[in-house]
Amino acid sequence: MKDGASAQRPRRRIPRALAAALLVLAVACPLALGGVAPLTPLVVGPIALVLVALALSMRATAPLPLVAVVPGVAALACAFQLVPWPRPLLWLWSPEAHSLMDFTVGQLGLSTWRPVSIDPPATARMVAFFVGLSAVAWVAYLAARGSRSFRRLVPRVFAVLGAALVASAALHQLLGVDALFGLYRFQQAHPPLLTPFGNPNHLASFLTLCGTLALGLAVESSGRFERLRWGAAWALAGAGVVWSNSRAGMGFFALAQVAVLALSWRKSRERDERTGLLQLAGVLALAMAAVPLVLWDRVLERFGDTQSAWLKVAQWPNVVTAIGDYWRLGMGRGAFELGFARYYADHHGKTFSHPEDVVLQWVVELGLPVAALIFALAGRVLWQAFRHRSGTPVEGAALVAVVAVAAHDLFDFGLEHAGVAVPVAVLLGATLGPLDGVPVRIVAPRPILAAALALLLVALFQGRHFTYSAELELASQLEDASDVKAANAAALLAIDRHPADGLLYAQASRAWLARPDGDARQALAYANRALLLSPRISASHRLAAEALLRLGKRSQAIGEYRLALETETAADPTPLMREALQAARTPADGWALAGGAPAGAVQLARVAGGLRGVAFAGGLLDLALAETTEPVGRELLFQEAFALHLGAQELEQARALLAEAPQGAVGTVLATVALEEAQGRPAEALEALRRAFDAQPASFVLAQPLVERLLKASRTDEARGVLRRVSPAVTRNEQRVELLLLEARALQDAGLPELSVEPLRSAVRLAPSSRTHQLLASGLERLGRLDDAIAEVRTAGRLEGTPDAPGFREWIDRLERQRATPKSR
Repeated sequence: MKDGASAQRPRRRIPRALAAALLVLAVACPLALGGVAPLTPLVVGPIALVLVALALSMRATAPLPLVAVVPGVAALACAFQLVPWPRPLLWLWSPEAHSLMDFTVGQLGLSTWRPVSIDPPATARMVAFFVGLSAVAWVAYLAARGSRSFRRLVPRVFAVLGAALVASAALHQLLGVDALFGLYRFQQAHPPLLTPFGNPNHLASFLTLCGTLALGLAVESSGRFERLRWGAAWALAGAGVVWSNSRAGMGFFALAQVAVLALSWRKSRERDERTGLLQLAGVLALAMAAVPLVLWDRVLERFGDTQSAWLKVAQWPNVVTAIGDYWRLGMGRGAFELGFARYYADHHGKTFSHPEDVVLQWVVELGLPVAALIFALAGRVLWQAFRHRSGTPVEGAALVAVVAVAAHDLFDFGLEHAGVAVPVAVLLGATLGPLDGVPVRIVAPRPILAAALALLLVALFQGRHFTYSAELELASQLEDASDVKAANAAALLAIDRHPADGLLYAQASRAWLARPDGDARQALAYANRALLLSPRISASHRLAAEALLRLGKRSQAIGEYRLALETETAADPTPLMREALQAARTPADGWALAGGAPAGAVQLARVAGGLRGVAFAGGLLDLALAETTEPVGRELLFQEAFALHLGAQELEQARALLAEAPQGAVGTVLATVALEEAQGRPAEALEALRRAFDAQPASFVLAQPLVERLLKASRTDEARGVLRRVSPAVTRNEQRVELLLLEARALQDAGLPELSVEPLRSAVRLAPSSRTHQLLASGLERLGRLDDAIAEVRTAGRLEGTPDAPGFREWIDRLERQRATPKSR
């Protein structure tokens, strides 16, 4: 690279139409849903390459800036990951990919020549993506090098675009429009700010870019009106960042603004300049403080949400583990979603498309040496731009904006999508690339364009296959296949294209199990491959268990069912439990299914009671009790076992359990009460409760059943006395609500219905639910306050989600008829 080469040669302008087309592309990418669509790289890449080819069509030589070289190197690295290698060379480049491919496709009769990337189509799309970014940066450089007006226009376009997005979002909210521009509704995302960016973190990253540029323009402006205009654009972008709820966005946006003002202060020499800068800084500081103050609750809630912050970084240690396996050449750029499925821990039904850290992303996907080279090149670009900037506030703001967006990606992945990456590439090429001193090399463009075209054609051909479409297509083919051999052939074709997609192997396993001519051994082989690739997918463990049962390996099947239960994410795991319990022959098998977990044993026992009988469920709980030493777990098992025997009228077994329970414990007391009542001795049950409450007067768990039984026995004064004793000790909100409801019931039973309304209203204020509103409505109805009662019934129906349900409708009709009679007036 030669510093300052651009100053030694005549500058040639590219046609204005090409510069305009580049700006249209840069604006279209954020507007196209943030550029997150999987097809976006396959669209942006060819368009950008056409633009750069037209710009260089009449040149024998051209300056190539380092800004455009960095994504070009990334594209070459991705292309290398697509080259198929024989097994020995693949082991040399990536031992982990070698062993993975050996186990998954090596024994299926497929080609053993495999690329480094474990998801070649995704890596091919990244080739197109980086070719496009390189071309975009090159065209922007050429346009800015030949036209100062274009160089000035780029930051203005982005500053206006950021402000327009926030203003549009505010207009959507003001008009109550929940579809983007009235045309598109997000299906899975629920962004706090309705813009083309479904991910609020990506929006915050883009607005950081736009807002920082707006601040640079405001500082550079001399006229009051112009400064006010760019200040307004800056304020809108800042408000959008706060409104987006992105913690990293808020933090890096604030740091970027401070950095812009600091750079401008260093370059301002005259006293008047510094005075104006101080005035602007003061106004902006007030604005920066005002936005969080107006949205203080939102900001406080977001930064106080430590759980979601922890979830963002909780997988990073697992990513480091993956890096240890793929450090040489990575798992393949864009292959993280499939490759990382083997490494993440508790997923709660989620998948991870990115590690949400730019350093980890590049290292795990490209390998440590290549990632280090690319980071070094990118760092040199930014360092040279910092050293050789001319000192204008806009140039400083552009540099700060790029650094802020890159830093934001330490906690996000906005640069992985065209909506953020393309504007950054345009800004780098147009604003920082042409600076004197930034590395540039004079090259012959035609060989480079030919190589880029070849890379792009490969990317378009191989990147046209998508994982999700392959899964859907295979499901359809398996359903329509005439026999198991045809189904297997369809599965092998999909697996050959996506060898690391565990779901494809699971679909093949299911096909072998579902067909009469299927083979359980083949099904188990596919299920094992699915489990290697995605070990925490419950459905794959379920398939393995079914195959093992057919092969007569019941004990191993029980183990797979246990893993299926541990990894199940469905809201109702009962169907899986029923299937697993069908495979269990003895209570010991049931305890093995629970994996030694008391909570799991309780759930299984509840299902087993209706499926396998009380004896099986009781045996399971007794075995769990015998092998559990932890007090909380024993208490849980005791309560369930006691309730099971009591419900089956097995009073002797219940009494035997009670004799072994810790005396004086709340659970033991309640069990004693239940046993006494089951034997037809309510007086003894009430006395046991009274003695226990006298010993523990702060226990609401004892006070509640005691009050209910006293009220049932018409001993209202005693019930109110118990409530007065326990009231000072009740601090939990849900217990306070129950206390108020019991107090209202006691007042009604005492013949004081007018006094019961106040505790009922307090319960509604503490817990506005359908139940509390219905109880308040009943209390008001007793007093003849029918209008208020009708309003409460309607509120209860609305909270229930069924305001027109027959029960609510009939209640309201009855109240309205009472109101219409002369007696009720």
